[in-house]
Amino acid sequence: MKYLILVLFLIATIACKQQGYDLAYATDRDNEMDICITSTTNDEIINLTNSDITEYNFTWSKDGKDIFYTSYEKSGRKVNRINVATKTITTIIHDSTIQSFSDVSKDNTKLIISTNEHHQKSELYLYDLETQLKIRLTNNELYEAGAKFSRDEKTIIASIQTKAGDSINHSGIAEIFEINATDLSTKKLTDLKGFNALPEYAPNGKHIAFHHCASGNCDIRVMNSDGSNIVNLTKGKDDNRWPRWSPDGKWIAFTKTIDKNSDIYFISKDGKVIKPIIATEFRDEIAIFRPK
Repeated sequence: MKYLILVLFLIATIACKQQGYDLAYATDRDNEMDICITSTTNDEIINLTNSDITEYNFTWSKDGKDIFYTSYEKSGRKVNRINVATKTITTIIHDSTIQSFSDVSKDNTKLIISTNEHHQKSELYLYDLETQLKIRLTNNELYEAGAKFSRDEKTIIASIQTKAGDSINHSGIAEIFEINATDLSTKKLTDLKGFNALPEYAPNGKHIAFHHCASGNCDIRVMNSDGSNIVNLTKGKDDNRWPRWSPDGKWIAFTKTIDKNSDIYFISKDGKVIKPIIATEFRDEIAIFRPK
């Protein structure tokens, strides 16, 4: 009997360990926003960057070895790449028109970036790291950002502003669009008349998570990849932004702000379970799971 209990304990322990995730997130615990990594099963926090410059808008390479991010410097914004094991930083793009970095392809050869090269409020481009050529993805005098590749990289989802801000909608209206990576045609997926942003495909490609903002606060929503069956997971409780899927598709990490303090939470894909993961007195934002 004791042997059976021991075996069951070991199986449960192994199962718990397998459910742990590595996370990268941004925090201002050392004044400016830096990028850190931690684990949901380990209290250790490792600083990848630690400077007087804000590092933000980042994502993992698909092999989980590097993080690409936007560095907000006085001389202009850069897109950098940091090797997680060695903490070696390489500048990928240093261009006065750069606004932010959004995503990287599976083979690390192409980036989705936004620049104000043609419009002051920025456009989305596909940037080839080898040739340094840019393919313009959007052509809109308003605002576009927060784009992500689909798993097969045949499509890209992005937040595209359809109406400028006014006295009612201060941030304007932005909807989630799907962009065909071959012919650059677009398909509107949402029509929520709010500011919809930061979409990401689920690992199985069947769903999309994004945040929807109205009247100041935002909620995490999930829909089918064709834009149907939109479900509000957080239902107006606090301000909830920046949803990102776990590699197994079971959880969505997001940034919850209560009384001006932002923390990292997990919510199950059906919205039934929600739990704090990183909760401190500092700004803790943009939790992104390390790929497995």
